[in-house]
Amino acid sequence: FGYPVLLAEDGFAAQRVFKAHRTEIDLVLLDMIMPQLDGLETLRALQLIEPGVKVLVSSGYDRDRHIEQMLEQGAIGVVMKPYELEELRDAVEQGLAA
Repeated sequence: FGYPVLLAEDGFAAQRVFKAHRTEIDLVLLDMIMPQLDGLETLRALQLIEPGVKVLVSSGYDRDRHIEQMLEQGAIGVVMKPYELEELRDAVEQGLAA
């Protein structure tokens, strides 16, 4: 969709990438299940770096307590897997507008 994308293979890498590029990052798409740190732990770590970070959660699990905790912690939305590209695009556009 034309958005520049930075990738991170786990929660620790996400923190490193975010620290190095935070002025360039408008939205973080964060998976619930990742190696090293889960989505909630990574969200909290990113918020320590930048309290107003916009985080969109991606999950293949039914909306459960972990997702609710991420929303309570400040995530701006959820996109459920599997999703079509158009669904992801819409979620990203809504996240950017939030």
